[in-house]
Amino acid sequence: MKLADVLAMDEASFFGFCQRWGYFYYCRDGYKAEGQTEARLQSPAEFLEHRVGNCWDMTELARVWLKNHYDEVKTFLLYYYIDDDNCPSHSISAYRGGGDYWYWFEPMFHGTKVEYSGIHQYGSLQELLSSFKRVFEQNGQLARFLPSRTEDERWSLYEYAQPKYGVTGAEFYCHCRTGESYLEMI
Repeated sequence: MKLADVLAMDEASFFGFCQRWGYFYYCRDGYKAEGQTEARLQSPAEFLEHRVGNCWDMTELARVWLKNHYDEVKTFLLYYYIDDDNCPSHSISAYRGGGDYWYWFEPMFHGTKVEYSGIHQYGSLQELLSSFKRVFEQNGQLARFLPSRTEDERWSLYEYAQPKYGVTGAEFYCHCRTGESYLEMI
C-alpha cells in the first residue's frame, strides 16, 4: 500500500490498519533484527513496504497521518533505565482533538499483559502521559521486563521532533533526549 492511500484513510480505518503490523526491529539489510542495537528507524514508506517494525516506526507513520488530520501532534519516548544495555521503552503519538481533549493513539498494546490498544481520550496532556507511564509500567512488570518495584529516578520521558530516518537505536535515543523532558508530568 502506498503512503498516499494510507493518508486518505479515516481514523478508524487507519487505526485498524496499524493494528495488523508485525512487531520487529528492522535493519537496513532487510532482515528482522533481534534487538535495538541492530535496528534502524524506517521511514513511513519503508514501514509500509516491509510490513514489520517497532513502536518507533509506528509512531512515525502515525505522526504523518495525524499531522494530515489534526493541528497539534506530539510524539513521546518513555524509558526505564536498568543499565547501559537495558532500557525498556515505548514511543507513542498524541494529538489534540476537538476542544481541549488529548488523545493517545495506541495500536500496539494489544495482545500484551495489559491490554490498552485503542484511541484514548484525556482531559489534559498530563493525564495522558501519566496513564502512558502507568500502563507501560504495569505491562512491563507483568511481562517481567521491568522490576516489580521501579525507582522514580530511573524513568525518562521526552517529547521528540521527527528523527532522521535510518538512524540506529542508539542514535534514536540520543535524538529523543534532545527533546523536551516531560518527566515532571508523570
